[in-house]
Amino acid sequence: MPSQNLSVARTRGRALARRKPRTAQEECERAERKARVKKTVVSCFVLSLPVYGAVTRLLFHVHWAIDTAVAAAAFLAAVWLARVQDREKWDERVRRHGLRFGLDQIARLHHRQFEILVRDLMRRDGFTAEQVGGAGDNACDVRGVDPDGRIWSVQCKHSRRGRGGTTVRVHVLQQVKGTAGPVHRAHFAVVVTNGRFTANAVEWGAAYGVHLIDSAKLDQWAAGGQPLWELVDGSRPRRHPADLTRG
Repeated sequence: MPSQNLSVARTRGRALARRKPRTAQEECERAERKARVKKTVVSCFVLSLPVYGAVTRLLFHVHWAIDTAVAAAAFLAAVWLARVQDREKWDERVRRHGLRFGLDQIARLHHRQFEILVRDLMRRDGFTAEQVGGAGDNACDVRGVDPDGRIWSVQCKHSRRGRGGTTVRVHVLQQVKGTAGPVHRAHFAVVVTNGRFTANAVEWGAAYGVHLIDSAKLDQWAAGGQPLWELVDGSRPRRHPADLTRG
C-alpha cells in the first residue's frame, strides 16, 4: 500500500510538471469568468431580497421594521452592483481610448473616476501611483513616485461644467501645501482640475510652490499625451522611465 501511494503521488507530480503555465490571455479570460460568476451571484442575491421580505411578511407577519431593513439592504446591494458595473464600463473606456481623454469626456466623469484617471495618466508617464482619495485623505487624492524617487502629492478637483464650473480657490492650495510635506513626505504639491483657478490662487501657488494644472494643461496631458513633468516647471526627472527597464 505505501508503494502504491508513492507511485500515485509521483504520477500526479509528473502530470503537474507537464502542465503548461497559463498564458496572459488565458489568465484574463479566467478573471473575466470569475467576474461574471460574481456578478450573477450578486444579482441573484439582490433579486431574492424583496421575495424574502414578501414571504416572511405573509407567513410570519414580521414587524414592519424588518421589512424596512430588508428593503434597505436590497437598495444598498443594488447601489453596490451599479457601482461595480460602472467601474467595469470605466475600465473599458480607459482601454478603448488608450489613456487619451478630451475635456468633454473628463467633464462627464464621476469625481472618483477623475482621480483614477489622474492616477492612470501618472502611471502612463512612468510614475508609481495610487489613488488614495477619500475620508481622511489629508488633501491628497493621488500619491505618486517618479522615476527619480521623488514623491508627488496630487489633489484633484473635478467639475461637471468644466471651465464653466466652480473655480478652485486659495484655501484648497493652502490645505495641499500644509500636508504635502509634513504628512505625505512629498517633494511636489500639485492641484489638478478640469476647471480653472482664481487669480489669487494662481499667485499664491506661484509664491508658495504649489503646481497648478488647469483645464488647458490637463488637455495637453490627457488628450495630447504630454508628460506631467513637462507641464510643471523644473520638475523633469533626471532618469527617463525607459531607463528603468534597462537597469
